[in-house]
Amino acid sequence: MGTFKLGDLVGLDVMAHVSKNLYESLPAGKERDYFAPSRFMEQMIKNQWLGQKTKQGFYKKVKKEGKEETLVLDYEKLDYRPQQKANFPSVEMGKNIEDVRERIKTLVSSPDRGGQFAWKVLKRLCSIQRRRS
Repeated sequence: MGTFKLGDLVGLDVMAHVSKNLYESLPAGKERDYFAPSRFMEQMIKNQWLGQKTKQGFYKKVKKEGKEETLVLDYEKLDYRPQQKANFPSVEMGKNIEDVRERIKTLVSSPDRGGQFAWKVLKRLCSIQRRRS
């Protein structure tokens, strides 16, 4: 389950409360800033878009032509739009590589958005782990 689906499940009010507690408890620094309240989350809570308990949050289910469709929140417009399936060639390539080291190397060296995101996350994780050692 992804972050936003989990946020809708537990409730954005709960998610905001946890983030606020982390923000207030962590020492000053870049990692702490990730937990600072965002305007769009504050607006979602003000709108009572708290997730599954209010029938809308990051996702919203609607009936369209007799079928149920899941819409996703466009956080810049604070409006819902149809989901778009992400397509990352790097991820598709990686599925066919059995050796884990080679799979990760291929993924993080890929120039597409999937590869760039994977490198950004893994680089950060490795850097944090190194500082703790």
